[in-house]
Amino acid sequence: MENRIARVVDHFMNHPDELVAVLLSRSELLYLNKVEKAAFKRIFSMKQADLLKGGEKNE
Repeated sequence: MENRIARVVDHFMNHPDELVAVLLSRSELLYLNKVEKAAFKRIFSMKQADLLKGGEKNE
């Protein structure tokens, strides 16, 4: 399951427009499976850590 979560995280980090679309659609959020939910939690914890460190790094 860890690999699946990592792939979903990777996908959404590379396609932020899709991430935003899911977040803006409350009905979509209701139907996330457990892998997608875990991926979203990981993305948000990474983003929160970035904010606590002073913002995103320019890559």
